[in-house]
Amino acid sequence: MEPERTESEKFLTVDDIAKLLQVNKQFAYRLLDSGELPYYQFGKIKRVMREDWQAFLSSKRRTGQGGPDHGTGDDEGGAD
Repeated sequence: MEPERTESEKFLTVDDIAKLLQVNKQFAYRLLDSGELPYYQFGKIKRVMREDWQAFLSSKRRTGQGGPDHGTGDDEGGAD
């Protein structure tokens, strides 16, 4: 069983998201601002709950050739 997290450990910062995805902060902000990644806003500060982060990652998982997600045309940059 996982130990109880403190309130600050329940949230990720935009810097955390950028580092985890190995992208710049601007891209991380776009994920939040587009609504693709839910967040909480406290004044000007944006935070993502770890549970929302895990759900986001799960929703982005794709299988290889022949998997159920192959050929759906959902990928960015794909030819339609």
